[in-house]
Amino acid sequence: MAKWNIPPAVPNPPRFRSVPTALHYIRVYILDAAYIPNQGITETFNNYQTRIYTTLLTLSNAASSAQEMRIVKMRPQTNWDLAWKNLTATPVPRQEVMTWYRVIHDIIPTNIQFNRIRMTNTESCSECGQSDTLVHRLISCGEGSRTWNWLQSRIARIMRTSEAQVPSERLIQPQFKLWPPQRHRAVLWMLALYVGFRLNNPRTLKSQDLMDFLQRSKWKTYTRNNRRGMVANFLVVLDIPY
Repeated sequence: MAKWNIPPAVPNPPRFRSVPTALHYIRVYILDAAYIPNQGITETFNNYQTRIYTTLLTLSNAASSAQEMRIVKMRPQTNWDLAWKNLTATPVPRQEVMTWYRVIHDIIPTNIQFNRIRMTNTESCSECGQSDTLVHRLISCGEGSRTWNWLQSRIARIMRTSEAQVPSERLIQPQFKLWPPQRHRAVLWMLALYVGFRLNNPRTLKSQDLMDFLQRSKWKTYTRNNRRGMVANFLVVLDIPY
């Protein structure tokens, strides 16, 4: 307390910004310290310290604890630390990262979401009449199956495995890790851009449109100075004919 010159009561406005954010309980104390009496004339220093400690403990216990996010409660089996780490490590423009964030956290306004809060009387997709789930919008509606199959084959080439080892769940729960890091980031790059392509464009766009979109994005990525250390040459799979 003496380090930040706050052993006595601090007048308003408090100097809580001088205390590191990690010491939250002290910052809370400073906010209310103006209403705590200073050390009395007949009060010993030990009693004064005890009163400060008791106040800190009371304020700390009264503070509301951090609540789990809704999506964490909905999908407790997901490794969210890894999923969020992958999201922040994805080397794509901010717009695509924000779109993928909304997908991962299940806040895309589908008809199922609207029906749940009674903003619509149907859960069916307005494009094809099937159940309007998030996965449906990404890989089923319109040309979704063809575009996803094409992307799935390219990711399988990067991973040197079969297409069956590239599940669609990675679009909404990217809880995986590959080696080396350049291969890992290249796969994240492709998944994030695919999600942005499907949700920010008409669902009638074909595989050729996706290929052209990824080629333009690849050119922008390759102009970056740190491209070799970021994705190396793994995006060369986009040049393979359909």
